[in-house]
Amino acid sequence: MIGIICAMDAEYDAVKKGFDRFREFVHDGFRFAESVSPRMVLARSQVGKTAAAACVEVMTALYPMIDLLISTGISGALAPQIPIGSVIIGKKVLEYGEGASVRYPLHPIEKLNAGIESFCERQGIPVFSGTVLSSDAPVFDASFKRQLYQEFKAISVEMESAGICAECWKRGIRVSVVKVISDFAEPCVSRQLRSGFIRAFDALTELFSNLIKEEWYGKVGCRHSDS
Repeated sequence: MIGIICAMDAEYDAVKKGFDRFREFVHDGFRFAESVSPRMVLARSQVGKTAAAACVEVMTALYPMIDLLISTGISGALAPQIPIGSVIIGKKVLEYGEGASVRYPLHPIEKLNAGIESFCERQGIPVFSGTVLSSDAPVFDASFKRQLYQEFKAISVEMESAGICAECWKRGIRVSVVKVISDFAEPCVSRQLRSGFIRAFDALTELFSNLIKEEWYGKVGCRHSDS
């Protein structure tokens, strides 16, 4: 079974649009949408790695059959020239915070990644693969983004995937990080940020609607059949 976690209500609503029949509920402060067909579950964790880690605990207690968890939502570009609306496939998650940096290599979910790349190619959406930086705090300052890119060579930054990876590693659950770029690495004005968020949420809806309709879940939902 596939679980999907995002941080914000807008991300949750964007992904949920891909579900046909589902039931919604709130448990321990987390929003859930359980899809009836296909069988998968979406959760809104709230922002930050601590909330995301707690959400994994609750989700896997409710759905112990989960064997793949997708961390999704919006992400800020760190690498120069990555356009807003681009899709990011994480190869590695780097937890970044005061006093520590922890790396979580991500074993590629080949069929899922191939489905994402094929969809994006058809839609003309740029796709980038690389390290995703998981920060304790939001990163919008262009000079700080440049510093992080130069130091870590990460291509994007967000705030939840390190918490998700940590909990999934404890449980032997595979993780895929699929993000959509909402803001440039370079300086941008507030109206660009607003339009960037809108474009990113639209891209999330398209991506996950296609994931479900094309039945990528049937190709990746069983640990033993994936390659």
